[in-house]
Amino acid sequence: MTVPVADGQRRVTEIAGAVAFFLALLAYLWLLAIRLPWSGVLVLLAVAVSWRRRSLTPKSLGLGWDDFRASGQRWVVIWIFSVSLFLILGYRSLLSFAALTHGAVYFAWGAAQQVVYQSMTYLPLRDNLKSRRLAAGLAGAAFSIMHFPNPILVPATYVWGVASSLLFERCRTVWGLALLQTMLSSTLFWITPLELNRNFQIGPYYHQVHSSQAPGGTFAPPISIWIVSEWAVTTDRAQGPQTAFEEVGWDYSHQVGLCPPIAYPPHPWNIPGSPLFRRAPKPG
Repeated sequence: MTVPVADGQRRVTEIAGAVAFFLALLAYLWLLAIRLPWSGVLVLLAVAVSWRRRSLTPKSLGLGWDDFRASGQRWVVIWIFSVSLFLILGYRSLLSFAALTHGAVYFAWGAAQQVVYQSMTYLPLRDNLKSRRLAAGLAGAAFSIMHFPNPILVPATYVWGVASSLLFERCRTVWGLALLQTMLSSTLFWITPLELNRNFQIGPYYHQVHSSQAPGGTFAPPISIWIVSEWAVTTDRAQGPQTAFEEVGWDYSHQVGLCPPIAYPPHPWNIPGSPLFRRAPKPG
């Protein structure tokens, strides 16, 4: 069956748009995020224009609550696995104000990240390629490249990029994906050595020397396509936090290139003599 010329042109345009967005985001990460952090507004503008042009609705973007509730049944196996692993490794660290606050912030971050990734990368490929698995594989590869050169994140984000795309296909909810991402990100950070995960920094931030004043063992997400700008770390830390909210803000701003931490790695994994597991310093 011959594809109509109009349909063929539309497919080429949609795929080219997804590729262009990926390249623009990559350029922002490596070339502009440090020198011109506010240029990221142009990326957000491109997202908004694309959504409007394609007439995407909150439901098609995965923002509906009905699908979030339905994911409890459709993703039951991965929910059981993720929640169990998360609680086993982190149960001693999660019941604190800082952990709950950071967790809530990262959940919102994960939802924003997933709605952009699914709508700007996976869906354009999925709607214009014959194979959904191929679309998920290509989208996952793009997601992985965004986390270069971190040796932990590159393979991890490929797996999660593919998996999240296929899960989104089964149940269109970015809320569910954000919650899974929060738990799986925490788990990955807790079980990987600091020498390799580098606080999950990516891009040009990966080789930067981390501030000695920043909390060295806090959680940071492995799945990050946005960069915390340099302007966020210009505040002098010498005076120390006055309130719990200010402490949370400092933890955020000093994780250069990262999102807020959620919890300190749990103490049971402080294995004597093992370089793979270490106890994080207590905040304060």
